[in-house]
Amino acid sequence: MIKGFTSFSLPFWIGLFLRIGLVVLAVPAVQEQSYLPFLLHPASWVNEAVADPGAFPFGIPYRFVFGLAVQVGHLFFGVPGAHLAFGLTILCCDLLLLLVIKRICLRYSNQDPIPFYWLSPVILYVGYWHGSPHVLSALLLAAAMACILEGRYQLTGALFGLSVAATPATGLAAPFLGFYFLARSRLREVAGPSLLTAIIVAGTLIAAGIVIPGLRSGYVEFAELLASLNLAILLSGGLHIFVLPMAYLVLVYIGWRVRNYNFELLWNFIGVLFTGFSLFMPTAPGLAVWALPFLAIHAANTELTGRVIFWVYSLSFVGLHLLTSIGPTLFHGIDLTQPFAPSLPQGQALASALFTISIGSGALFLAQMLRRGVFRSWFYLSSQRPLGIGIGGDSGAGKDDLVNSVIGIFGSNAVAHISGDNYHRWDRQRSMWRALTHLNPKANDLEAFSRDMAELMERRWVRARHYDHSTGRMSKPARIHPREIVVASGLHALWMPRLTSLYDVKIFLQMDEDLRRYFKLRRDVRDRGHAPERVLQSLDHRRPDSIRFIQPQGVFADLIFRLEPRKPDELQDVFGEKTPGLQLVVRVPREDDYSKLVRLLLAICDVQAVERTSAAGVEILIIGEPTRDEVRAVANRLISDDEILAVEPAWERGVRGLMQLFVLDRIERARQLRVRKS
Repeated sequence: MIKGFTSFSLPFWIGLFLRIGLVVLAVPAVQEQSYLPFLLHPASWVNEAVADPGAFPFGIPYRFVFGLAVQVGHLFFGVPGAHLAFGLTILCCDLLLLLVIKRICLRYSNQDPIPFYWLSPVILYVGYWHGSPHVLSALLLAAAMACILEGRYQLTGALFGLSVAATPATGLAAPFLGFYFLARSRLREVAGPSLLTAIIVAGTLIAAGIVIPGLRSGYVEFAELLASLNLAILLSGGLHIFVLPMAYLVLVYIGWRVRNYNFELLWNFIGVLFTGFSLFMPTAPGLAVWALPFLAIHAANTELTGRVIFWVYSLSFVGLHLLTSIGPTLFHGIDLTQPFAPSLPQGQALASALFTISIGSGALFLAQMLRRGVFRSWFYLSSQRPLGIGIGGDSGAGKDDLVNSVIGIFGSNAVAHISGDNYHRWDRQRSMWRALTHLNPKANDLEAFSRDMAELMERRWVRARHYDHSTGRMSKPARIHPREIVVASGLHALWMPRLTSLYDVKIFLQMDEDLRRYFKLRRDVRDRGHAPERVLQSLDHRRPDSIRFIQPQGVFADLIFRLEPRKPDELQDVFGEKTPGLQLVVRVPREDDYSKLVRLLLAICDVQAVERTSAAGVEILIIGEPTRDEVRAVANRLISDDEILAVEPAWERGVRGLMQLFVLDRIERARQLRVRKS
């Protein structure tokens, strides 16, 4: 943490000086008249008969953090020490929140949020002039979201539960957190423990607050949450339309309709939520602190116009509340507790003008957050339909292995897979196979194959049979549900234009013929129980159809992987325990630049790479066996958003790991292409 502070620049020290000055010199009226009298009597925390329970309308975490600090300050320095302890606690929460925001920015963007958060007059006014402790809730909420970025999902649940227990209104963010975990299929396995932790933490503390009379005011009588009902449109018959609840339901509906989430979308949805509430609830200035971290990060990442709007909103907000809200008592008894508006000529008109400017500029900034942060987000634009991957190649070329490698990268919950083998027209025992081989398109229901792929790409589930290679029979149809990534693999995955048009990434697998026969024998004899003679006879029988129907599909591929043996002599021992060493040849389109990936491979992995240019494209020969850790290190530097990966990606070693990296790079290109087209 000390290292984090020493990296701050001059704006940080200016903001820190202003905060310390206000903590030492200003005594906010709300603290002196309400908060401190309550916190200085611990019995009042649990017994509403001792003091006014509405004097400190915050939950148990607030009473523990601020109450303990106030008691310690009062013990050593009396009432002045209690005031100082309350202010220093706000400052500590403020500093921690700044560190969390900065940490988020390091993962989320490269911009500096310090001028927009730390120097914002909003936090200076609300926390140190007005004296509201809402920064604790903002800290807990932001910390919970930072843990999402770091993959610490159970801690996310605990911190979010604490934020809800501190101020129940932060629970309004719960639907968007739920959408995030549900939409990101790869996170569903960790969503349950995170949700359970949040429920246990929040439920336990809130239940205690409801049962114990002195704690009840922090939950049942939370003024800011109930004040949202004050903004209403009166209809005939005495009926009202409650504006903020209606707007909240609309925002939740929009969030639900977003089919996929990353951290940026989640952050902006919650930012829009709390910005909207703070805008239209001017009597609760503390709510602006909840919105400020979201506003500050958006301002840091927007252009000059957006930053101007941010400062106009901030200054008009503070100006409005200086005119209409109570303030502090300064040193030597300077009383600024009364609002300025009544004592100024045309003070009410000036307050109305500032309120109009605050609402207008805030609404503009909110609209920009929704437009740029959500609907113009590169992730939103690139993920409104699943990512389609087609993997074609000859029998025994390694299609299933590559599919498993892709699933390992993104997680089984994030990948839907349909195999061309499941669309053979007949069981193996049928006599039609005497006239046709599996490699002939007529022997496969490619119309159903392409139709099911199209349905999955439209996020509709399909029913498909499963071909059992050991028995040669089809199972009963079972459901396949759409996922973030849909993979179609098979002998004819690239055969039909209707199929290839659905793919964002098209991959074709080739293999040295002797190597293919080696792996085909090992797989069909050892794993599927076929006789060696039958396997060899099938290979020879299928060879003409392979040349006619399978090999031509390579021209439609974005990536062609060709596996070759490093030492052909190792192919003699087909059923031995030792697997022959392999080398990989990757053919890519000439217009695609893979130099970054090649440089990373050479810098991190113990491999050699040789590029050859031909009329068909660029061939990259890679010799070497990278370790799993080396593949992981390359992947982390290769992609811009590691949220697309599984919680714990299953990286592979050797040529399979190399293929994973090239597939990952190609997927990154496809996602960026979608954004440009949008």
